[in-house]
Amino acid sequence: MRILVAGLNVFDSGKTWVSIAMYKAALARGFKPSIYKPVASFNLWFGYGTYMESMKRKLLLSNDVLLYENYLKVTDLSMVNPISIALAPLDPDKYRVQRAIESYHRDSQDLFQQIVLSRVSTCNGKTVHYIFPENLGKLSTIMESRVRELSLALGSTPSNIEEFKAFSCLCFERGGFNEVRGEIIRGIRLSYN
Repeated sequence: MRILVAGLNVFDSGKTWVSIAMYKAALARGFKPSIYKPVASFNLWFGYGTYMESMKRKLLLSNDVLLYENYLKVTDLSMVNPISIALAPLDPDKYRVQRAIESYHRDSQDLFQQIVLSRVSTCNGKTVHYIFPENLGKLSTIMESRVRELSLALGSTPSNIEEFKAFSCLCFERGGFNEVRGEIIRGIRLSYN
């Protein structure tokens, strides 16, 4: 049996806690449940503990996956959550200086404009971290500095948002990122093997 937990709110609607409760209930009834969060995103502004844990482990981890580890004793976090995405808040002052407040409102609605780091882990144990330099200039100086520190600890490779969008679309189209390994996207070979 498979159960999908979904919610209308992108953030903080209780999906993770419902999943944890269902897992524990299934376990108590003699089932052998497993949990999977194919894509997890989190905001570095609200997730300082997650930031520090990612720094310590040298693996980009979301708060949800750390909750799974804490409450469910899940161990292979990169397989439970193969794609992790770190967002950072945009600095409205950067847009004010450029006289582009309309762009600030538009970018605030587009999560791809807020992605600063990502992690992709494959079934064969390979993990690659990416940094998206094009979005760093939209952050406050302090936040940009923190993102760069974490990126250095993770050994991130520079990438760009358009490639990441194309990769994400292919993953959803093909039913998983293992199905798109080695694809050519806009002339750049993805190296997730």
